[in-house]
Amino acid sequence: MNKLLSFLALTATCVTMTTAQAQLAPQVEAFKAGQHYTIISPAQPTANPEMIEVVEVFSYMCPHCKSFQPFIDGWLETISDDIDFRRQPVVFGRPQWAPLARAYYTIDALGMAEEAHGAIFDALHDQRKNLATDEAMAEFLTEHGISEEDYLKTAQSFAIETKLKRGISMTKGYGITGTPSVVVNGKYLTTASMAGSAQRAIEVVNYLIDIERNAIETAQASSTDNADTVISD
Repeated sequence: MNKLLSFLALTATCVTMTTAQAQLAPQVEAFKAGQHYTIISPAQPTANPEMIEVVEVFSYMCPHCKSFQPFIDGWLETISDDIDFRRQPVVFGRPQWAPLARAYYTIDALGMAEEAHGAIFDALHDQRKNLATDEAMAEFLTEHGISEEDYLKTAQSFAIETKLKRGISMTKGYGITGTPSVVVNGKYLTTASMAGSAQRAIEVVNYLIDIERNAIETAQASSTDNADTVISD
């Protein structure tokens, strides 16, 4: 009788697992490398190896990047503590884009990115303002609590120039050819075009985050098991 009960319990467990796997299968198979995202090779370094880094690569000149902002902003309200999110403006070898890329690094350094980021998009695309120089951007941002002196001093600093050059290098390393793009943990790249829509791109990002999170948890569990084995020996 005990053997029969054990067999029935095992059978029920297998059925439950099979059902769960069937429910997960559509999600797992929904996104494919080479179609909905690409694998970056070689993988690029991240700022904090203990976190899962998500980088939005954008340009203030890109109308699609402006349209993508509500999706990113909504997503940011849902992320967990193990996500390290940052934005990276692109230049794409166009000198006229450098002041705009510098603008993001500057407002971020001044702690005003949350207030000014969307305003810059609106000024360029809705109000058709010309913000193509550091001076024009500095004058505009006085409307958003940043003095011209603080802006220009920061924008033209060595620190911002270093960030600009590093961003250009990272863009090449990621293999970015268009914006907006999202890079997950230096390993995966997706876009709304690849995914099928902006919302779908967010879903792909979450899918890739889960891949990285599972890999980290597996590595940590393996490390713990190895440590326990050493202690036991």
